[in-house]
Amino acid sequence: RSRAAERRSRRYRRDAKWSPYAFISPFFLFFAAFGLFPLLYTGWASLHKVSLHSPTDMEWAGLHNYSRLLEDEFFWNALRNTFTIGVISTVPQLLMALGLAHLLNYRLRGSMFYRVAMLTPYATSVAAATLVFTLL
Repeated sequence: RSRAAERRSRRYRRDAKWSPYAFISPFFLFFAAFGLFPLLYTGWASLHKVSLHSPTDMEWAGLHNYSRLLEDEFFWNALRNTFTIGVISTVPQLLMALGLAHLLNYRLRGSMFYRVAMLTPYATSVAAATLVFTLL
């Protein structure tokens, strides 16, 4: 084997090894810019006292904001309401969906009609959105 062929083979292996990372790197750059940075900045800002009149003037507060939050009755009420609404909306919806899926899984007469009837709203909304955007 010639040296040129070995170099090409080595270059191909290196390209095959690093190409997937190059293809997914734009996602990670966008995630860092629009997902990770705001999250970290919000965490940093939560450790400061900030006035809405001058949001750039931040005074270090440490964990005082969190201790004040844990003593606030409105916070606990909001947390309770959020948890209650989450449970009340998720559990019955999940039970109904599992029940309907179980019923539609049976081989009954006309079951294909019911399956199509259940999936039609999803298909028509996508078709309508497609039609609207093609006509723009």
